This record gives sequence, C-alpha cells and structure tokens, in this order.
Amino acid sequence: MLEGKNIILRPLEAEDLIQMKEWRNSEQLRPNTREFRPLNDVNQLEWFESLVGSNDIMFAIDGINKSTTRTEGDYNFYRLIGCCGLTYIDWKNGNAEISLYIGRKSKKEKLQAVEAMNILLKYGFKELRLHRLYVVVFEYNDKNLELVKECKFKSEGKHIDARYFDGTYHNEMLFYMLEDDFKWKK
Repeated sequence: MLEGKNIILRPLEAEDLIQMKEWRNSEQLRPNTREFRPLNDVNQLEWFESLVGSNDIMFAIDGINKSTTRTEGDYNFYRLIGCCGLTYIDWKNGNAEISLYIGRKSKKEKLQAVEAMNILLKYGFKELRLHRLYVVVFEYNDKNLELVKECKFKSEGKHIDARYFDGTYHNEMLFYMLEDDFKWKK
C-alpha cells in the first residue's frame, strides 16, 4: 500500500469492480473517460483480468476515515473513493500515462485527488524510476485541468478535435512532468 495523510493507494480487488462500474457509467464521470459504451460486469472483469501481465499498474484509492480508530483488519477505516494508476508504461523510454478519478463525491475530493496524484508521481519517479509522466485531459474537464495545474504539470500542446462527445469534437490537452521537476509534498 502507498499511504498518504488522507488516502491510501492499494491493489485493486475484484470486490471493487461493482462500485467502479457504477462510477464509470455515471453521467458525471463517463464524459471524462475514453470509454464510449456503457460498461457491464463482463467488461469490468475482462479489464481487471487484463491487468495481470500488462504494463499497467492500477490502484484503488481509499479515503481514510479519521473518525474511527484503525485496527488490524478494520475495513471500516478505509472507504473506496476512486481509482488511479500508470498506464501505457514504456520501460525502455521511461514514461507512462497517469489515469486518475475520484468517484465518490465529497468536500475533500480535490484534496484527495491532489494527494493521489502526488503519491502516483512519487511512486512513478522514485520507485519505478520512470523519467516522464504525462496526462491527457479533455478540454471541457475543468476539474482535471485544475488538478494538473495544481500539481505543476507543464503543458505540451493538444490533439485537435481528438474527442467526439455530445455531438461535438473537442481537443485533448496534453501535460507532462519530468522526474527532475517533481517536488514531493508531504
């Protein structure tokens, strides 16, 4: 597990898939993913099983419930709030794309997203020794645009009309961070 002050990143479990499917199919989250069809249990399970042996490293994001005391095996202390990971990892060239979403809405959502991003950056740069991490954000996704700016990613351009959504073409905004640019926030 990768632990922060307000969240932990842990390996995904099959039990997480039902909640993740619900979030990914929601009107709030679905427009911000690359998925073009509603997901079902079979889609989720196939994706989950495809992670074994792939270059993708995915985590469940659990919020820490600070109103309870943690004891060994106490699953009430944590609550699934989202998913994140490193995808399209290119080990030869040392780069990967970051994927992250918070599905459970709360007042702490922005704080949790920033913390998850920083934990992923630290993991990618310090533990996996990657050189470059990047994020693709659809131009209409204000929350994710704010997140990458908050985390000090640099803009490297856009893919023009690369996303067709709701009857209109939209740009994909491209952001990157190099290992030398990363400053771990405690």
